[in-house]
Amino acid sequence: MEEELVKMLLAVALGGVIGFERELHEKAAGVRTIILITLASTLFTLTSIEIAGNADPGRVAAQIVTGVGFLGGGVILKERGSVVGITTAATIWMAAAIGVAVGIGEYAVASATTAVAFLVLLALPALERHIATLSSQRYRVTCAGNGSHLDDVGALFAEAGLKVRRIVQTKAERRSRIEVNASGRPRAHQAARQALFESDFVEDFR
Repeated sequence: MEEELVKMLLAVALGGVIGFERELHEKAAGVRTIILITLASTLFTLTSIEIAGNADPGRVAAQIVTGVGFLGGGVILKERGSVVGITTAATIWMAAAIGVAVGIGEYAVASATTAVAFLVLLALPALERHIATLSSQRYRVTCAGNGSHLDDVGALFAEAGLKVRRIVQTKAERRSRIEVNASGRPRAHQAARQALFESDFVEDFR
């Protein structure tokens, strides 16, 4: 009984570490959710070992993977053409795996995995943002009317979170063509395209 209690307390502590990072970034699955997933996985594993006897206790662990898969699928959403929540879903799956490891007594593995997962979640977003800024796309925007919309288009891209590296306008009869070279994250590019589509002064864009 004492060993089982230690395992459950460790599950709460390790789940809390990962949940803290999710809560810090205001994700759907925060401290409480991740702790409950880790604790439940540990309890299911302990129960399966207790009731299995000579049978295979791994059958319950397999069902944990299936159940957590459905739970993770619930946090994946499609927003403005982009898929969000995949990292949170993977974190839920990771929390369940840590709970199973604690349940079978692999304390070192569970602790090391928690530390690595925490560092990945905390440190790698900055690297992802840096990589995204190296990726640029070229846009050709056609605006109706004789007036200049150079500043309007530049502001639109900036508000979407993109860095405008080059913007040039050429005028034709009753319309102007603006070429923009912008860099940023895929989600920012998607937001810029959505803003261009909804803009009343943009006639066409590619």
